[in-house]
Amino acid sequence: MSVQVVVRRRGMSKRNLRWAAIGIAASLLSGCGTPEQINGANWSGSLESARGREFTPERAIRRQISGWALLSCAAGENLSVKDCVVFGEYPQSQGFGDAALRMQSNLKAQDATQFGGHQPKPGERLLFPISFCQPDREAECAQIKTDREAYRQKLIMIEEFVQAGRCDAAQEAAAETGQPLIMPVVAKACATHSSVTN
Repeated sequence: MSVQVVVRRRGMSKRNLRWAAIGIAASLLSGCGTPEQINGANWSGSLESARGREFTPERAIRRQISGWALLSCAAGENLSVKDCVVFGEYPQSQGFGDAALRMQSNLKAQDATQFGGHQPKPGERLLFPISFCQPDREAECAQIKTDREAYRQKLIMIEEFVQAGRCDAAQEAAAETGQPLIMPVVAKACATHSSVTN
């Protein structure tokens, strides 16, 4: 997959140094044309990206970082989704939220078990967890999924606080998540006593 280059500090000829530089460039570009494999019950697009790495953020590929994003989307007609917003991402500032938003047109609200066992009605807000895993990092990917699910469960608890009128508890729980994207959503929901996922 990727190329690893060890540059020796002593005794390297100019020719070997030039080949080392080419190897470093190749390692930075590795994966650019490699298709991503995409799966999940709520994915309706191709199981392989057509143009290589079209969803995973480029900086995450270069740094070999796995991550996650959680989208809140409105259910549309025929199980489609629309109006998605990022409710959280980890690690932050790596582009996972924006990458997840690029997937919106291929998301479908078809896995009823994920949505409390019912088929969503048009306009209903739904949470879509999305993981971005680097190749050959199964343990890291499992931890990413565990962390993402813990955050999703925390959002459900926050929503219950809002619905019960316990906005102080909701805002405290939102602050504990370390996800700045959710803070204004909780504040707005508390101001109107509506659902956090709305």
